[in-house]
This record gives sequence, C-alpha cells and structure tokens, in this order.
Amino acid sequence: MFNRFAVGSLLICLVFPGFLASTLVIRILHTSSRLSNILVYRIFYHLVVVEMLLMVTHGFTIAMYFMNIDYGYWPTKIIGACTMSLNTCALLLNSVVAFNRVYINTNFRTMSTRTCRVMVGLCYVLVLFQWIVYLAPNAGLCFPPDTMSWSYVANPSTLMTYMIQQERVITLGSIVSNVICYFAIFVVIFKRRLFAKSWTGVSKPEMRILITSVVVFIYEMIMIIPFQFGSSFFPESPLIGLLNTVLFAFFPSFQQIGMLFFNQEIRKRFAKVVRGQRNSDISIAVSTVRRA
Repeated sequence: MFNRFAVGSLLICLVFPGFLASTLVIRILHTSSRLSNILVYRIFYHLVVVEMLLMVTHGFTIAMYFMNIDYGYWPTKIIGACTMSLNTCALLLNSVVAFNRVYINTNFRTMSTRTCRVMVGLCYVLVLFQWIVYLAPNAGLCFPPDTMSWSYVANPSTLMTYMIQQERVITLGSIVSNVICYFAIFVVIFKRRLFAKSWTGVSKPEMRILITSVVVFIYEMIMIIPFQFGSSFFPESPLIGLLNTVLFAFFPSFQQIGMLFFNQEIRKRFAKVVRGQRNSDISIAVSTVRRA
C-alpha cells in the first residue's frame, strides 16, 4: 500500500504549477486583443478555462488522500462527475484544435471559424450529457480508500454501462481523428515543400503550435489508453490505479506549462508581464529610497 501523504504531496507538485500557469495564460489571452482575434487562441481560451477547472477538481481529490475519507455520497459523486466530464471536454477541445490546424493549412480557411464554433458547442453538449448521466442513480465514479484512485461504481445501471461504452467510442474516435488530422497536415507541408517552385515554408509560430499540439496528443494517448482499455493489456492493481491517477493529474499542468513556455505568442506576452512587474517593483523601491 502506498503512503497517502507521499502520494498527495506528489499530486500537489504536479497540479499546483499547472494551476499557476493556467491563471497566467488566461490573463494573457483575456488582455491581448490581437490573440483574441485569432481563432485558435479563442479555442485555447476555452481549453485553458476547462483545464483550470479540472485542476480545481484534482485539488478536491488530493484532499481526500490526506483525509483518508471521501466527502460523502453527493459531494464525492459531483466531484467525480466534474472530473470525468472536464477530462472529456479537454480531450474533445484538443481535437477541435487539430481540426482547426487542418483548416488553416489547407484551402478551407473560410470554413474554420463557423465549423470550429459548432464543434466547440457540440463538445459542451456532449460533456453536459455525460455530467448528467454521472449524477444518475447507480452511475458515476467512486473513490475507494484502498485504491486511491477514481473508479466506476459497482453494479452500474444500464444507462451508465451505455455511457462507459460511448466514452470508449469517443476516446478512440478522438485519437483516430487526431492521427488523421496531424498526418494530413504534415503531408500537406511536405507536399508544398517538395513540389512548390517558390515555397516559403510554414511560419515558425504555426510550426510551434503544431509541434506542441502533437506532443500533447501523444501524452493524451499515454494517459487515456491505460484508463479506457487498460484491462485488455494490464492486470488491475494499485500500481496501475496510481499510475492512471498521476497521468490524469499531470495532464492539464503539462499542457498549460507547455503552452506558457513553448507557444511563442504567449511566451512573449508572459515575458512582458514579468518585465513590467519587475520594472514596477524597481520603481517602487527607488521611490521608497528617495522618500527615506
């Protein structure tokens, strides 16, 4: 059996930096008029808010590690429903980002805004339905003290069984669609470079967005496949449950920290915020010295 204090401390170290990064990214996206006019950054804004809320639910989960007890039937049920639905929403929004990159790198740019808005709306509708199902009787997630990880309730209802099957379909469909999208993008890029007589190449910001998105997608596969399909490959054990918990807890932090430091537009604005704060602190210090 793992030490609860050690596991809880590890999860805090994984979640808290991502929460701080998400607050900075939200501030940057909210205050930048230029980025707010670019569709992919509007999708990123939805994604950051969703993952910030997801990290809040992880915070409630971490507290259960230290307390060695859940919050009671309904609070635990609501936290589990929010955790799972927000995870699904983040997965679907990353798929929307992949579709957006396909549109940007092909000849369908005029369709991008309208189509992506519809896709984002569908993400929220699907997630709302999932959240409602998880609150139904004999449905949702529980947090057994002996496993230290979320698991489906025992003896699930027919509706919950159907929801679990659909989650696997959505997960597999999202993975396949992302593979197709990113493969198509790099094929288009390679084709332009190979056959165009005067090819200027893909811009560095666009390539960084693509690379960051692909890295996040690879992490998603590493995280989701053991949880949704792990019983087919790995025996159930406390170690596998802990591994799933750690992967899910670190996922939003991984994406937010990556967005803050590897997205050129966001990183430049973050540097301006840091420099501005530093200059403000220096001015206050100088003013204080002069008054003294």
